[in-house]
Amino acid sequence: MSYDEFDFKEKKAEAEEYIMQAEEFLREGKILAGLKTYNKAVNIYFNIGAYLKVPDIFMRISRILSNESKIYQALEYLRSIKVRLNELDLPEEEAKLAMEMANLSFRVGDYYKAADFYEECAELYLKADPEEFRSASSLFLMRAAECYEYAGKHEVGERIVVHAVLRLNPKSVDFQVEEHRGIKFLKLGMYEEAVEVYTKLFNFFDQGLSNLSELLGDLQASRLNIISIYAKTRLVHIISEYRLILMHCNYLLGNKEEAVTFAEDSIDQLYTSIEMIKSMISQEIWSREDIKRLTYEGFMAAYFQLFPGLSKSYQNMDFEDIMAEGMEGTPLDVLKSLPYYNLVVRMKSYDRNEIEELLKEFNLGRLEKYKDLLMGKV
Repeated sequence: MSYDEFDFKEKKAEAEEYIMQAEEFLREGKILAGLKTYNKAVNIYFNIGAYLKVPDIFMRISRILSNESKIYQALEYLRSIKVRLNELDLPEEEAKLAMEMANLSFRVGDYYKAADFYEECAELYLKADPEEFRSASSLFLMRAAECYEYAGKHEVGERIVVHAVLRLNPKSVDFQVEEHRGIKFLKLGMYEEAVEVYTKLFNFFDQGLSNLSELLGDLQASRLNIISIYAKTRLVHIISEYRLILMHCNYLLGNKEEAVTFAEDSIDQLYTSIEMIKSMISQEIWSREDIKRLTYEGFMAAYFQLFPGLSKSYQNMDFEDIMAEGMEGTPLDVLKSLPYYNLVVRMKSYDRNEIEELLKEFNLGRLEKYKDLLMGKV
C-alpha cells in the first residue's frame, strides 16, 4: 500500500495519538492496554514504511516502566516486534530494539538474557554498517561483558572484552595464554619476564581505550553515551589492574620511580572513571551494580594510594568523599551500605598489615588470582 504526502502525515499523526494514549495507560498501570495501544501505532508505522519510528516507541516504554512484572510483560511484546524487524531485514532498527530489551533485562537482574541481547545488538550494528558502527558494536560487547561480570562469569566476561577490543584494535593477543605465563612468572619470582608479559597486555587494552575514545568522539547527545561510559570504565578498570601488577613488579625490581608513575596514572584514570559513573547516577540512570562498580574503583584508587613515594596531591585525595560527593537519597544509601565503600573508609585509619588482613575477607574478582602479590607473598 502506498501513501501520498497527506495520507502519510495523517497516519503519522494517528500513530502519535495512539502513543500518547498508550503512555497514559502505562502510567496508570494498565500494561496490557498500553501495549495493545502501542501496537496500533507500531502497525501504522510498519504500514507506511516509517520503520525508523518503531525503536523510538520502545525507548519511551523502557523509560516509563518501573515495576518488574510490567517489564517482563513488555519484554514478551518486544520480542514479537523484533521478529517483524528481522523479517524486514532492518538490522539497525532491530539493534536499537535489542538494546532496549537488554536494558530492561538488566533492570530486572536477568544478566544472562541482558548479555545475550547486548551481544546480538553488537552483531546487528556490525551487520548494518561495519565501518560506521564498529565502535558501537564494540561498546555493546563491553556491556555484555559487564553483565557476565555481574553474573559471576568472569572468564566469559574477559573473553568478550578481548573480542570487543579486537574490534577497535585488530592487533591480536592471546589473552589467556599471556595471563597464564604472567602468573607463572610471578610465582617463580621472575619479575622481569612478568613485566614483559603484563606490559604487552597493558598496551593492548590501553590502545583499545585510545581507539574507543577516538572513534566515539562527542557522544553527549547520543543514546550511546551511557553505553560508552560502561565501555570506557570497564577498560580503565582492566588497565588499572595491569598497572597494579606492573607497579608491584617494578617496585620489586628496584624501579621505584616507574612504579610510582603507574600508581599515580591509575589514580587519575580511576578518579575519572568514578566521575563518569556518578554522571550516570545524577541522570537517574543507574542500578545497584553500577554503584558497586563505583565503590570497587574507589577501593582500587585507595589501594594505589598506599604505595610509598606518591606526591602529596595524590596522597591527600579522599576517595570516601570523592565517591559520596554530590550523591543523595537512595543512591547515597546504597553506596554507604556496600562492602567496598566501607573498606575504603576503614583503610583510612588502618596500617598496611591490617589492610592485608581485611582483604582476606573480600573476593577481588579478576584480581583474586593476584591476591598473593597484593598481600606481599610473592
